[in-house]
Amino acid sequence: MNFDEENKNNNITPQSINAQREFGSKLLEEELEEKDSEDKNLVKWILICIASGIVIMFILFTVATDVIMKITNVVMKVSDTTTNYTANLPFAPAKKNILLIGTDSNGAGTDPFVGVRSDTLVVININPRSKNVNLLSIPRDSKVSIKGHGIDKINSAFAHGGPELTIKTIEKTLGIKIDYYIVFNYDSVKKLVTAIGGVPVYVEKDMYYTDRSGGLYVNLQKGEQILDANKAEQYLRFRKDALGDIGRMRRQQWFLKGVAQKIQSPEIITKIPDILQVLKENTKTNMSLYQLSNIAGYARTIDLNDIQIATLPGAPSTRGHISYWILDPEKTQEVVDTLIYRDNEKMTRAENQKLTVGVVYPFNQQEKAQTVITTLEDMGYEVKCTGISKNVHSQIYGHSKISKNEINKIKQNIEGLNKAQFIIAPEDYQCGKTDLTIFVSQN
Repeated sequence: MNFDEENKNNNITPQSINAQREFGSKLLEEELEEKDSEDKNLVKWILICIASGIVIMFILFTVATDVIMKITNVVMKVSDTTTNYTANLPFAPAKKNILLIGTDSNGAGTDPFVGVRSDTLVVININPRSKNVNLLSIPRDSKVSIKGHGIDKINSAFAHGGPELTIKTIEKTLGIKIDYYIVFNYDSVKKLVTAIGGVPVYVEKDMYYTDRSGGLYVNLQKGEQILDANKAEQYLRFRKDALGDIGRMRRQQWFLKGVAQKIQSPEIITKIPDILQVLKENTKTNMSLYQLSNIAGYARTIDLNDIQIATLPGAPSTRGHISYWILDPEKTQEVVDTLIYRDNEKMTRAENQKLTVGVVYPFNQQEKAQTVITTLEDMGYEVKCTGISKNVHSQIYGHSKISKNEINKIKQNIEGLNKAQFIIAPEDYQCGKTDLTIFVSQN
């Protein structure tokens, strides 16, 4: 099915995409003279971690919904003040786009869903037929045109017109259709930790820090721990080390893995009512419980190791008094084609095409890295460069269009990469310009 056929009922045309490309190109010409590579890498790290957080929130939501539907026949009535219903039509086995929105806070005692900006925007593309999901993270500072409000950061759309205006802005900018939305409040983190009975995390070092003005007192010891709500906040907010914000975001990843581990444990069944209460008080959606339960049914069959994620490509611009994320129109379209329209699922590599790979690894893992390099070369890849990285997670970065079968083949044939996260990162090269970068982890 071509672009026109797939989108003819959504009023999205190739002309609208071209218009957005021209608009983005003009912004690039006006705003970008130099790219700050350090800022770019920091922003990408932060957004990748945010996307990981969204995955866990989505898993938690769907698992909780599915379990509660099995253990009770009572249909929970959700207040009209927190949920806007659409028609209760069956969730057909076709691709759907769900927008997850994390909101800022206006302070205690205010409505968390009114007059606030969005802090996180992620499009979840669900394909029930292939039983997998893709995640597309939208930088909150992306410079876009918001109907009725002119040029602004995309996170302002929620403050101006809630999820409806946010959806219209994303559809216009990316040329895609958003089917549903789920809005959640970040204040639920501590409540969630309490509801699930703590989170198992390996604290990688002793952490001590006091910030009286910010009300933060960190006192954590190295080792395996079950973090309660208070310690979880200390762990997530600590950043007084050499890695700064990057270290903090990495700790968020480890924390979220602990959350996933906990909600998949058998004892979570007895905690479902408390979890649902947290979700009910801190989420808003245009889906009915029936529609959510359908999504939960599909979510149970999803292979979490098969998730592909990406951040809309671009670069930061700090010219003037407002900082923006300037989207690269060509590379943005490439990412949308891969994650939303799934172009890479039908791609094949030509017999004479030799893909290039970069391999980066911790300084004490040379032997493991050499095994990876030898295996890649035996598989027909050209290892073009190597480098040292402090990354503790196994990951695969795709810098050019790579078929999904190609990625799966690498995961299956190289020990330790079977659960590696695949990230589409067109320009985030680690040791040289290559088609792929493979991160060899310490664990």
